[in-house]
Amino acid sequence: MADIFLSYAREDLETARLIADALESEGWSVFWDRRIPPGHMFDDYIENRLKECRVVVVLWSPDAVKSRWVRSEAAHGLNRTPPALVPVLIATTTIPFRFEDVQAADLTMWRPKTKSIEYDELISAIQLLAPRPTSRLSTNVQTAATAPPVGDCTLQPPVVPQEPKSVPTRGSLTAFKLMKARLALNDGSTFVELEGGRRAAQEVIDTDPTNVEARRLVEQLSQRLKQPPAPARKKPRHARRAEERPAVNQTNETPQIEKDATETKRRRLKLARLIIPVIAVPPAILSMYFGYESVLGGTIVGVILIELFVIPFVEGFIFGGKSQGEDGSHK
Repeated sequence: MADIFLSYAREDLETARLIADALESEGWSVFWDRRIPPGHMFDDYIENRLKECRVVVVLWSPDAVKSRWVRSEAAHGLNRTPPALVPVLIATTTIPFRFEDVQAADLTMWRPKTKSIEYDELISAIQLLAPRPTSRLSTNVQTAATAPPVGDCTLQPPVVPQEPKSVPTRGSLTAFKLMKARLALNDGSTFVELEGGRRAAQEVIDTDPTNVEARRLVEQLSQRLKQPPAPARKKPRHARRAEERPAVNQTNETPQIEKDATETKRRRLKLARLIIPVIAVPPAILSMYFGYESVLGGTIVGVILIELFVIPFVEGFIFGGKSQGEDGSHK
């Protein structure tokens, strides 16, 4: 005769196996394997197991809600006097209307070999309806303790795995904020770093006013913020040279441009003086026409006219109205 009858849908077989193993480790016998021995009718066999059990644990899931067998088995546990039904939620679903008044244990987030408040509530509910048989547990422990050694090994009582201790979330957050404040105090140099560390320490004080380290960090960081900023570090020599180099090039560039422009004007002036003889030919012809019989005399008159009128005009066009000496200075 089993202490617990575990009702579940066929699709939830693996979850039912895990819960059955957990309940058996608590000291109860669980009927959950639906394999029927040869020579038995399924309906009669299941009904007899329901009548013999001390409590019915039904695992509600979307598939279990649709199962007619699960509903019938849950109804059997509810109709007992007193009721012996303990519902368990293993997936998010809507419990049938008939069983809504019975509070269900929520094991949707439960994992095997771990303790939780919901799992402890399930064990307490089963314990009220079917107290664990202590004789079975004491017999197992006594058998393991008094068994003869086998080879070089001695049987020992089963060791229950302990749940690993988890660090509280609030404590981890406090430690992180304090570390941030310490780094800002030791390595921070800018206003943003110091102010960020001070705010982190202040948040720790708001959460825990008795934290002495946080108060000390707030005071020290506040004093650092009141101090004048540290002078800027002197740049390396190669960085200063890189910054000065473009300025030097820019300063020397303007004289070079002016020198090139002056050289161009000189070339233009030389070109103008070279073409004077060519320009002097028409005046010579005109002088002969007006009575000068000598070509040389007409050429001389043409050159004089060019020097008096043409050259000043050309120089004014090139140099802006001022003549220029050979050294490049304006006269």
